[in-house]
Amino acid sequence: MVRRIQVLLLVFLLFLLSSTKILAADFKSDYQVEYFLGKTDNITTAKVIFTINITNLNSDVYVKKFSIAFPKNYLISQITAADDKGVVNPNVVNDGEKILLNLEFNDPAIGRDTTNSFHLAFLQEKIFDVSGNIWELIIPTLENQTSVSGYRAIVYLPDNSDRKISIAKPRPSLIQGNKIIWEN
Repeated sequence: MVRRIQVLLLVFLLFLLSSTKILAADFKSDYQVEYFLGKTDNITTAKVIFTINITNLNSDVYVKKFSIAFPKNYLISQITAADDKGVVNPNVVNDGEKILLNLEFNDPAIGRDTTNSFHLAFLQEKIFDVSGNIWELIIPTLENQTSVSGYRAIVYLPDNSDRKISIAKPRPSLIQGNKIIWEN
């Protein structure tokens, strides 16, 4: 009986020691977020498109699942997601403090320096405030940037608008026609 317990304990310890956790140093991610601003029936909306590229930095570890969280006051709807292999069904969890979107790759590429991409799109209401002729827009930032190697935000102003946009911080990297770009 003691021998059996020792064997079970040894197997359990080997399992614990051999299990692999994915750490931030095992991958890097690049984000591009595009905001297409619009206003209909006095409701300010934006179509938001996230392109998230996740690059494996090790040959023996890869990312299978990915989560992204938004503040609870984000009014998002019509959520669609895809990866490089096709449609992904996002699991949306609203816990009262945040909105969590859980995504799982269909068939992730495995190997060092391979990249898997998620494409996430949704409509967001009340992303900006209209104050007279000025649109006040607050672009969210990333909270945990340890594995982020690039972040690019692009705001597209409507072509047929005479509104002005107020830009506070940070200063845009490029303003080109109705497109405003921030890069880090």
